[in-house]
Amino acid sequence: MGMAVGFGVWDGDRKIGGLPNGSYFVYDAAPGTHTFSASTEVKKTVTINVKPGKTYYIEGTLGMGAFVGRPELTIVSEKQGPGDLAGLKRVRLAGGVTSNKSASKPKEYRRV
Repeated sequence: MGMAVGFGVWDGDRKIGGLPNGSYFVYDAAPGTHTFSASTEVKKTVTINVKPGKTYYIEGTLGMGAFVGRPELTIVSEKQGPGDLAGLKRVRLAGGVTSNKSASKPKEYRRV
């Protein structure tokens, strides 16, 4: 039970994708300050000052909640991030949400 639980991820007020259990996605963000958020019964945020050409990793997990899991977002180091993605399924972003070609690439992901 609970294996199909996931959550949506936003960049400011724009939904950029859904993150099901055991998956990750790649999102190209323009340089500048971005506040990423996820919510179920509570909302959690992380803010990153995105620099051109740099890759960022944000881990998304679910903790215990009263009715559904509560999301947690944690910035992960550039050294740790690639290893954490091993074994996860990449999901594509719908609706043409991708990028600015000169942007950095923060990766939102969730471990099993």
